[in-house]
Amino acid sequence: MKKRVVSLLIASCFLLTLCLNLPVYASMNTIILSKTEFLINEPGEVTIHGVPKDMGAWVGIAKEGTRLENTEYRECIDCLPANNVWKFTAPWEFGTYEIRVFSTGSSEELYGKVKFTVGPSKAQAGDLHIFKAEVKLNEKVSVTINGLTKGELDAGAWAGIAKTGTKVENTEWGTSIQELPADNTWTFAAPWEFGKYEVRVFSNSGTQEQDLFGKVEFSVVSSKAREGDIKLSKTTVQSNEKVTVTVNGLTKGELDAGAWIGWSKVGSKLENTDYLMSINQFSAQNTWELTPYEVGTYELRIFCASNVSNEYAMFGKTTLTVANSTATPTNPSAPSNWAIPEIEKAKSENLVTDKVMVDFGKDLTREEFCELAVKLYERLSGETAQTVAVNPFKDTQNPEVLKAFHLGIYHFTSFEKPNPLIP
Repeated sequence: MKKRVVSLLIASCFLLTLCLNLPVYASMNTIILSKTEFLINEPGEVTIHGVPKDMGAWVGIAKEGTRLENTEYRECIDCLPANNVWKFTAPWEFGTYEIRVFSTGSSEELYGKVKFTVGPSKAQAGDLHIFKAEVKLNEKVSVTINGLTKGELDAGAWAGIAKTGTKVENTEWGTSIQELPADNTWTFAAPWEFGKYEVRVFSNSGTQEQDLFGKVEFSVVSSKAREGDIKLSKTTVQSNEKVTVTVNGLTKGELDAGAWIGWSKVGSKLENTDYLMSINQFSAQNTWELTPYEVGTYELRIFCASNVSNEYAMFGKTTLTVANSTATPTNPSAPSNWAIPEIEKAKSENLVTDKVMVDFGKDLTREEFCELAVKLYERLSGETAQTVAVNPFKDTQNPEVLKAFHLGIYHFTSFEKPNPLIP
């Protein structure tokens, strides 16, 4: 029995000797954190017990996994109050950190450590409130932002706008939360494009998913015409008859965004709408006069902006029928309605003569034809037509006829069988 006791005593002494030669680390109950999860710049407390005095012991903070020598010095242990509580401020960057306590002035003599995390606060119900979920182009939008801590405000908390579904890092910067008025309301102009958007609020100056405090959604929509907003003076007109269009109900933002009126045959695609006029160019009474000349049934389409890629941009539409008159003209010498646009265009190009601009009911003479033909030749060629030295005709001295003869436009066939130019 005595040999066993001696053997146990020797073994115990051997184990004690080994323990004395190992580094001493503090147990968790000697470094006690007030909490293990913090917000940016949030105040915290840690109680430190059992650290040797007068050895230059100190406490610092470092990102988890970093080298001991990279620990940021914060406070000497001898400087702590009697209750050994160190008050600190959590870092402003998100991540996992360690409070490290060193038993001497060296960063190699680690006494102990304890871990904590810094994360963003998350918006609670009511923290983000948008006053209208649907707004028009360029309309004022207001959103109230609450729930951020002072530390997050100091760290550069901000708000921005992005299309719903886009990456967080592509959020367009809008405002610093610290720059908002006392009621924490941010007012901004809605985007110029239709669609769904988000107001995104970030807890610091970052632009990553982890920095996101919260978001609230709104939509930019077009106005829709109500009864009476789009009026026609007539819904059925004759070709080349004037009709007055009146358009009301568009917002200033939509007018500034290029609201316009166009037309197309009924049933055609929106992108095939022919542009007619900007609504901003209407009269002060919001009216515009249209003179259609091609027979058919049309839709007059009004769009809230220059984009016509989908039905969403359309303010409204109305139908107009252009009919061909079958009534006997009250003035038989007047031109037909279908011909008026072409006649006016030829007149503006100086391709007609005074003779052909009267009594449209009469047939065109060969002399008038020659005059028109020479005018067209000179306009197209840019040259002045030449006449002939000897006039082969007995019934006209008109130089335009002689020019047409010289150009080969008109051929004289026989003197024996007169072919008078003027019937």
